[in-house]
Amino acid sequence: MIVLARDEAERIDRCLQAILGQSHAPDRVVVVDHGSRDSTPQRVQAWRDKSILLVAVDTRSGIAAARNAGVAAAEADVVFFTDADCAPHPGWLAEGLAALGDRSLAGVEGVTYYEAPTPPTISDSNTHQFNAGGYMTCNIAYRKAVLVAAGGFDPRFRNGHEDRELAFRVRRLGEIAFSPAMVVAHQRKRHTAHGLLRLARRAQDLVLFFKLHGRQPPCRGRVLYPGRLLTLCFPPLILLKESIRSGRDLGIAAVFYLYVVLERFYIWKAALQQRIFII
Repeated sequence: MIVLARDEAERIDRCLQAILGQSHAPDRVVVVDHGSRDSTPQRVQAWRDKSILLVAVDTRSGIAAARNAGVAAAEADVVFFTDADCAPHPGWLAEGLAALGDRSLAGVEGVTYYEAPTPPTISDSNTHQFNAGGYMTCNIAYRKAVLVAAGGFDPRFRNGHEDRELAFRVRRLGEIAFSPAMVVAHQRKRHTAHGLLRLARRAQDLVLFFKLHGRQPPCRGRVLYPGRLLTLCFPPLILLKESIRSGRDLGIAAVFYLYVVLERFYIWKAALQQRIFII
């Protein structure tokens, strides 16, 4: 089992508690610390559990390389992926292994829901997946032999979308099933200004994804994120489209517009670099 962590000191304990409390105990839990600046590594080491292996990776290597470091340290025939801000349900591992009892399958993904005491607002990092085809590495498992045959995560994906890109290559080798019984809770996570603006870089990797695998949602025609392009042109749309219920939400709304501007810059920059026409 591989857990990617970066600055998750507030959530890593619950994640590890959920993993070690699985009805089917994992053989090894590889925690890849991707350059945390908080006490995440110390929180992991405090568990003193022999099944936990902490692997440190520099942030400059990129997110795909970090996941590959985890795969290299994994020894089991089936590799499960989740993130430090998640908490798998007790039967997650068992349900995934049951699905992969079908030897024709290359992998299996499950249901991820966002855990919050109140309805999410613009301040929430609302990560969820209820249907097949997301291929998010917070809730997916692959046969290790398939990961090796597919070439692992593409290290050119430094900021995101490496999980979906890998899945598209894996699907050439075998089917990735969807198990609604394989459930992961994504712990509540609130945006910060710095964190939200950093996410804008993911758009560069999405342009590369489209070059490799063709244009798909969220690309409509030649326009990537058309709704955000409208927001770029007409900022008040943020107030109409997003849930804003507090002063903090208003502050994040202002940062969100800067995010939209920065994201579009990265899209156009990557489009020029990749020599692909996307607006």
